[in-house]
Amino acid sequence: MRLDGFGIFVKDMGEMIRFYRDVLGFEIKEPEDTKNVYLIKDGTLFMFYGRDDFEKMTSRKYEYIKGLNGHAELALYVDTFEEVDKQYKAAVDKGAVPVLEPTTEPWGQRTCYIADPEGNLIEIGSFNRPFEQRDPTKRRITDMPEYWDLYDRQLMPLGKKYERDDSKRMPKGEFHIVVNILSQNKEGRLLITKRYEGKPYGGMWEISGGSVLSGEKPIDGAVRELCEETGLKATPDELRYMGQIIREASGCVHNFYLYEGDFDESDITLQEGETVDFKLVTPQEIEKMSQNGEFLDFLYNRIRAVYGDIFFYHK
Repeated sequence: MRLDGFGIFVKDMGEMIRFYRDVLGFEIKEPEDTKNVYLIKDGTLFMFYGRDDFEKMTSRKYEYIKGLNGHAELALYVDTFEEVDKQYKAAVDKGAVPVLEPTTEPWGQRTCYIADPEGNLIEIGSFNRPFEQRDPTKRRITDMPEYWDLYDRQLMPLGKKYERDDSKRMPKGEFHIVVNILSQNKEGRLLITKRYEGKPYGGMWEISGGSVLSGEKPIDGAVRELCEETGLKATPDELRYMGQIIREASGCVHNFYLYEGDFDESDITLQEGETVDFKLVTPQEIEKMSQNGEFLDFLYNRIRAVYGDIFFYHK
């Protein structure tokens, strides 16, 4: 069997048509007093059925939830993070019920939720890539270009995007933001991960981190990178900002965060193609690994400076 389409059983056909047509922009041609709506939307059949008519057709009564309906959602996609925010505001301004304000999730999606007049949930989301390049089965983008927002030396936005290319240097005088997260559990152990062999510095040990994506706030990028690389799901409030280091040569602005969480080895899930192993270690062990050429020495120097209380306390 093939998925042909989906429908919503509606109480007030006119109100629902006005919402989906005038608020969400669905090209509904039927008059507001119609009994059914049939619309091909982006290759999928979208339908409205009047509840009374459907009950007559099936010769039975049904129960309908009042208020917000948590049984299903209608998922809409836009190409950029900025468009998520724009469409959310526009829909709420036109009368949509706000459910979840735009937020960037750990898996790299910026999403938000509204509800229609009869309480059906509607998601507006983006992976910051065109519709045709998304991977709907994995809820993430695979093998697609990575884009960064660019800033000047004073961290003022330049209004430009840069496509990641590890073979090139950043344009001189232009910077992008990189987040670094040191995770410490209740026993004082620090989480480190081993880089995938196919990446630059492959086989070396490090802490969690990566580049902030275009349209993403640094704190949201930190939450996402931590979850992607380790499986640890922190909230923005659980990441403590510790400082910043600007690297002129590489065009990188490094933001450092500390995550103090209740986790152990069973909570760690490695990201395929990024991390291949992990350890929970002491600061002294990281120092020894750096001296032995196992832990990235330049990264060790940075985290020792930023997280000085942790490293010097254990001396």
